[in-house]
Amino acid sequence: MFMRLLHNSIRKKFALLFLLSALPGILFVSFTSISYRNSAIDEAKQDLVGFANQLADAQERTTFNTKLNLENLAKIPEVRQGNALACEKLFATMLKVNPLYGALNLVDLHGNTVASSGPLAAANFGQSKQFKDALLSKAFATGEYNFGLATTQPTMTFACPVFGEMGEVAGVLLSSVLLESYGRQFDLRRFPPDSFVTVCDQNGLRLFRYPALDTAPLGAEIHPALLEAARAAPEGVTERAGDNGANVIAFKQLRLSPDAPPYMYIFAGTPKASLYALAQQGMLRDIAILLATIGVTLTFGWFLGGKAVVRKLEELAENSFRIGVGDYSAHVEVDSNIQEVDTVAQSFNAMVGILQQQKTYRQDIERVVALQAERFQNMSELSQELLYSCLDRNGEFLMDWLSGAELPLTGYSRIELMDMGNLRNLVVEEDKHLYYKHVADLQPGMKGDCALRLRKKDGDILWVRTITQCIAPLESPYRRRIYSVLCDLTKQQLTEAPQPQGGKGTERGA
Repeated sequence: MFMRLLHNSIRKKFALLFLLSALPGILFVSFTSISYRNSAIDEAKQDLVGFANQLADAQERTTFNTKLNLENLAKIPEVRQGNALACEKLFATMLKVNPLYGALNLVDLHGNTVASSGPLAAANFGQSKQFKDALLSKAFATGEYNFGLATTQPTMTFACPVFGEMGEVAGVLLSSVLLESYGRQFDLRRFPPDSFVTVCDQNGLRLFRYPALDTAPLGAEIHPALLEAARAAPEGVTERAGDNGANVIAFKQLRLSPDAPPYMYIFAGTPKASLYALAQQGMLRDIAILLATIGVTLTFGWFLGGKAVVRKLEELAENSFRIGVGDYSAHVEVDSNIQEVDTVAQSFNAMVGILQQQKTYRQDIERVVALQAERFQNMSELSQELLYSCLDRNGEFLMDWLSGAELPLTGYSRIELMDMGNLRNLVVEEDKHLYYKHVADLQPGMKGDCALRLRKKDGDILWVRTITQCIAPLESPYRRRIYSVLCDLTKQQLTEAPQPQGGKGTERGA
């Protein structure tokens, strides 16, 4: 029956042969589209992790600035003396300069309001966590959910003790930082529909959610499984069932110091179904383009016949096989004497161009994966004490990645070290020639290993061993990137008291 339909019909045979010749391309696009789909999902997950880290970095900077502001404010004589009128003027000025602050209050040792930036003269903060912690530790402290006491907006609260003339605690400064900026940052990112960002305190009570949801009110506990996952690791990605199906959620802990417990958790999530739908859009688009191209060529192929068409059929079949085995240099010569054959040839070449674009797109993804693999492989070969990398930018190494015990080793926080741009400012003058020889002046393929002395933030001298490797980054082989680790040698140097000198020197990598 089927063969009878094709009998004595060059047009039918031509159409069938062309459809069969396009089959390898269809299979190839289908296979690569599935790969793109998985890559798109992984990329979306990384985007959630990046957004959670972005919010965490912003909150850490805000917390650091709030600590400095409250500590400086606590040293002002009017605040230490409890001058209510002067304090309220200071607080009003602070709120104008820092619009992120929701409120500023000075309370006595019983939590009663002495001065306030708002109408809270009769308010008592004696039972708030930040007040109790500040009195107990005599240091800067964070609070927990207390929506509605000092402000009607979602906030994170902080406290700082005020010391009297004899060094005794004379009062406590209380401040709250508005969390509404998280929503604005969320809107700037292109997340799938029904995505959200949530912030909770150390007890798992929801401080903020954007977009707001009636089933997730502020002050209520977040899902126990989600809180347990966030407490188990500093950051990561987890999945949890929600009202609209399974959600993929990235989380991040915030701490006042590396050894302190988390005082806040940040979550960024999106429905898993939305991730799949977003990833499938590209796959459907590719298939639609391919099918449209095939449809055009089949339409013209139906009206072709004769010897010239048969010869073109053979040529098309041969080139289609080449495409199926991955040879995208295949090309069909157009025949200007036959308009229909010319149209089919142009359509075929257009399909080859589409497949070539898909191949290029896949290679770009593989290149990004290779870059990440290269970076983590280089880092994994180093120690785990203090890792950092620097990228050569216009002839100067600038730090672009840092991890490890930077605060215990140097006394500087990660933000401070990144702001310095490099570690060379910590190297004592007598050892800087070693630093340049074994670190900063290394060329791609060279390694360095030497002992250096660093001057810590408190002025103490720290002996370290620096192990460095310089490579040419894949993204720019004409530039340099170093990966280095600092190992603490202070105890060893105090025991052996050696003179600072180079270690293994530099040598070309294998």
